[in-house]
Amino acid sequence: MSDMVYITIFLSFVTLYMKRKRREYMSLIGLIVTGSLAGCSDGGDGDMEATDDEEEDVATEEVDDTEEVDDTEEVDDTEEVDDTEEVDDTEEETTDSDYVNKIDEQVVLEYGEIARVSTGIEATVHGVSLYDRMGDETPEERDVFAVVQISTENTSDEQRDIPGAAAGGWEIFYGDQQVGQTFNSAALRAEEYEGLEGGTVQGGVTREGVALFEVDEGFSDTEIDTLWSDNFQFIEESGEQINVRWTANP
Repeated sequence: MSDMVYITIFLSFVTLYMKRKRREYMSLIGLIVTGSLAGCSDGGDGDMEATDDEEEDVATEEVDDTEEVDDTEEVDDTEEVDDTEEVDDTEEETTDSDYVNKIDEQVVLEYGEIARVSTGIEATVHGVSLYDRMGDETPEERDVFAVVQISTENTSDEQRDIPGAAAGGWEIFYGDQQVGQTFNSAALRAEEYEGLEGGTVQGGVTREGVALFEVDEGFSDTEIDTLWSDNFQFIEESGEQINVRWTANP
């Protein structure tokens, strides 16, 4: 072959070699550049993440400086003070129409109610008890004993006469019969009763006792009324007299 051929072949080989080397060189440069960029990228992200995390930690740090202070204590200054005491200054006044000796007609009361006299005497009949016999004693004129329980009081501050069983003035009424007292102390003692004691007493004195009667059979205690109408309580100054009737059926 001629020299030109050898030269041409040599140049071709040189050219191929240079191209190969150039590719390898460019590849190497690319790898270097890529690694550098990757390293920078990794370092930058780490720094950014660290910075962001620190800011987040600072921003999201829970600082509870608002302590709950309960200064709204419940103070009950509205205590109930009952200064409106009930004062009953309306004392009960007894008028003339309340006195049993100031009424022209008979005063009808229920058993247990009080009959007031203008002199300050008060009398109450509490009820009637019936007995076929009292101890060994039996009624002499009728069939059943009737024991009337009475209390009296001198409410004045002076001496007054109060009615008693022995002084009369007490009667009972049942059916169509009106009868006076029966005096039988043995019968009363047998049932531990005491006759109502009357007479003159000081102010504030109270007496309690019974009056004894006899009634026909066939009547209950609620069918017997007690009468107080006698001259013992006659009010001499005015001529007024007591006339009261106690009943279970007023």
